[in-house]
Amino acid sequence: MGSTDSRASTEAPPTASQAMATSPAATTLREKLNTFGLGLFQRLCAGGNASADVVISPLSLSVCLSMVAAGAIEGSLTEKEMSAVLGAAALALPPGCPLEVANSAWLRGEIKADYVRSIEANFGADARTLPGVDPAPINAWVRERTKGRISSLFPAPLDPLTVMVLVNTVFFKGDWQEPFDPQKTRPASFRPFTGAPIPCEMMHQKDTHMLYIDSPFAKGVQLPYSSGGLLATILLPVKEGPEALEHLIATLSPQIWDAMLGKVKRQHVELHLPRFKVEFGAGLEEQLKALGMPTAFEGELPSGAFRRMTDDPLVHLSTVIHRATVEVNEAGTVASAATGAVMKTRCIPPPAVPIVVDRPFLFMITASDGALFFLAKAVSPTLSGIGATIS
Repeated sequence: MGSTDSRASTEAPPTASQAMATSPAATTLREKLNTFGLGLFQRLCAGGNASADVVISPLSLSVCLSMVAAGAIEGSLTEKEMSAVLGAAALALPPGCPLEVANSAWLRGEIKADYVRSIEANFGADARTLPGVDPAPINAWVRERTKGRISSLFPAPLDPLTVMVLVNTVFFKGDWQEPFDPQKTRPASFRPFTGAPIPCEMMHQKDTHMLYIDSPFAKGVQLPYSSGGLLATILLPVKEGPEALEHLIATLSPQIWDAMLGKVKRQHVELHLPRFKVEFGAGLEEQLKALGMPTAFEGELPSGAFRRMTDDPLVHLSTVIHRATVEVNEAGTVASAATGAVMKTRCIPPPAVPIVVDRPFLFMITASDGALFFLAKAVSPTLSGIGATIS
């Protein structure tokens, strides 16, 4: 599903409004991925998590959970709920896309051979036997696929009732089409919501044709990567303070996101962006139930929901673990994500517009049509120890 391409594009990327002129099928897939990703992101950023960093990969979660859905009985309530939340099983990646996507299935119980063959064929899943409850083999697989960025997906032994673990990883290493000049990086301060300003290394880029976003909710830029048609989006709330960031996140529906993209324009911009890193990890069972797929976790008795996967009517989705990280510097971005689903039995000239990212912000990695692959909220990111090169 994933591919790599080191060839740098010599042409200016399309604006978001141009890129959004896609086929109806592609649009439907993008809309479903964005609806799912933004809905989950909003739930994770709400309440007690308002001042915490959050980063997810809607792509990783969608693919992993689609492997789960492939085991549900066609027409069952579980299959209908998961289909409504997730949509199609996979989003076609742009040609030359530098995203590396990998899937695996770790078998402990009696899983039907037809199901295993289907996820091998449709998802390229690597089916392996898991001899016990020690997740070390899974963690080693994830560590290898994410180039060491995610060292452990499951920190503790699995439940003895586990019959299968489905895992997806997404790894992205992208160079900027126009790299920041390290000689222009200067010591500066990042202003979190609480506490003293944090020292950081502030990168600088000035461009008369930068992709610029100006909406009632946020101002920001889009920065294209050198291959695959992918872009980074940095959004600053119009006002300062946690309430403004919370309002931006709560307002960012798929329709508002599309409206922002439709008004992207080329503008003289002076951008100041810190080197930063954000990390996140959590179990997502309650958020996924709230999005509209509770039955997968509860099971459908007495017939069972996952009979395309197993003859055991008690098998259900018990745990969904997601870990993700994004690191940005002068050269580009490295982002990685891993999702594990445990099945068990029960963008003379006019003056430059200043964009100074010295306070909490949103960061996204998207396809040129706006499909959301990574979503991050940086409130108190790691700002030290971020070098000027991507390794």
